[in-house]
Amino acid sequence: YPLVVSATIPPAASVGNNDGNGFQVTVVATSNANNAVSESVPNRLTTIVASTVDLTNNLSVAGGATPAQGLGPDDATVKITNSVTPANAAPTVTRFRLFANNTSPLPQVYDLSFNWLAVPGGVGLVSPPIGWTVVFRADGGVGDCSTTVGPALLTTGAVPVPAGGSRLVCAEVSVPPTGSGAAPVTPTYSPPGNYDIQFGVSQQNDPAVADRIRDRVTVLPLHALSITPNGAQTTVPSGVTTYSHVVTNSGNTGETVTFVPGAYLTNSQVPAFAWSTSAYLDSNANGILDVMTDTLIV
Repeated sequence: YPLVVSATIPPAASVGNNDGNGFQVTVVATSNANNAVSESVPNRLTTIVASTVDLTNNLSVAGGATPAQGLGPDDATVKITNSVTPANAAPTVTRFRLFANNTSPLPQVYDLSFNWLAVPGGVGLVSPPIGWTVVFRADGGVGDCSTTVGPALLTTGAVPVPAGGSRLVCAEVSVPPTGSGAAPVTPTYSPPGNYDIQFGVSQQNDPAVADRIRDRVTVLPLHALSITPNGAQTTVPSGVTTYSHVVTNSGNTGETVTFVPGAYLTNSQVPAFAWSTSAYLDSNANGILDVMTDTLIV
């Protein structure tokens, strides 16, 4: 008659070999007809091995990951930096390749997590930064988390990661457009600087089995100035026309706007006429030329 013995090891069990003695359970079969007739079989567990997981960037453990890619425990250093130039009107996406490496002797499923460690200071940002999103996705099949990615993930998947194996996860970070923000405190939610993120994995049946890795998004300056609108008016000889324009900074960094003396106003008529032109800054911001109060640009 077949008999199967199953031992369930609690997550908090101490690892090791019990001082060399191992762990043993004895199964005793006794005859119902004669209690003096019995047979015993020992079942011995030699060692309890710790469950471990290692989260790495770009390369799996089997693929040759080194401490530069996060091999080993989190050492509080940034491993991978992705540089991004944000757009003015639409989010910009950058991705990090993460490998959840099962360094345990049994197949495991891991939960995925992230948290913000640092954002640029002095520009009105809070942590987590407003307008930024982080989504874990399956690789789309190319194997490099490029433009082809799969569905969003909360775990490494329903199929456990085999012992000694790994699962590639794409951490997708969306940088908000430079046109976002809440002036005057935070003119843009994507100012230049370093944004540090900590990604993590933890074993589903034992969250204490976990690993973390630190990556960085460096947002580069976007310089984008415009002057609008074009002007078109009609006047008479000896008349004066006034054109109103707005200089707009749609980038993510402050700009010092200068007007080259003698060159910022150009007479483009052919042939040229002896017209006089002047430009003023709307110092009182009322949208009207006030020659006595507005600042003459010389």
